[in-house]
Amino acid sequence: MPRGPGGEPAPTTPQQVALKYFLSCSAALVAETVTYPLDITKTRLQIVRHGPHGHTSKATGMMSVTYDIVKNEGAMSLWRGVAPAIYRHYGRYTGTFDAFRAVYRSHGFFGLWMGWVPNCQRAALLNMADLATYDRLMAAIVSTPADVVKTRMMDQIRHLHDSDPNGKPSKMHKGSIDCLMHIVKREGFWALYRGFLPTYIRMAPWSLTFWISYEKIRWLTGAPSF
Repeated sequence: MPRGPGGEPAPTTPQQVALKYFLSCSAALVAETVTYPLDITKTRLQIVRHGPHGHTSKATGMMSVTYDIVKNEGAMSLWRGVAPAIYRHYGRYTGTFDAFRAVYRSHGFFGLWMGWVPNCQRAALLNMADLATYDRLMAAIVSTPADVVKTRMMDQIRHLHDSDPNGKPSKMHKGSIDCLMHIVKREGFWALYRGFLPTYIRMAPWSLTFWISYEKIRWLTGAPSF
């Protein structure tokens, strides 16, 4: 970590900020590209509608959905939509990552835990889930239902002109709660966890690939470590 004449952390220059941004974007590009097929598989699992009037797909598991995509659409279809997925990281992680580095440089490793007591008092269950050994498992368990609802809300326009066997038009959800209740009522509670496995499997490889790529690119460019 660069130091000033008195041993204090040297001020961050615009060039350093630009370099950090470049490193973060490059690492995110590699991580997203490597793990994106799992995201495609997850999304396909979530938009499959089961139930009395749903459209049932023969492929219902992670591997069978992946095989179905490759067989019918080609292997490159596993990366369809990867460009906007990469772009969102360019703005999403820049501020967070820079804030992390700033706190680390100013207060050291334990500075990252400043305020943990009132934070635990405010959200004890969330903090325990985050700090637990299986934090990624807990994160997937908590977030998958919301992700399923989000995906269904985004996908419902495709079914605007669909109809059930009685000729009634397909239901258009009024909001997230309405969508959630409809899924549970028509497809069962566990439909909220469709795509859970690829979501969970993707978390660790994404983080690992990001940090390995970041450090490798930093080393190749000669950028200083924090």
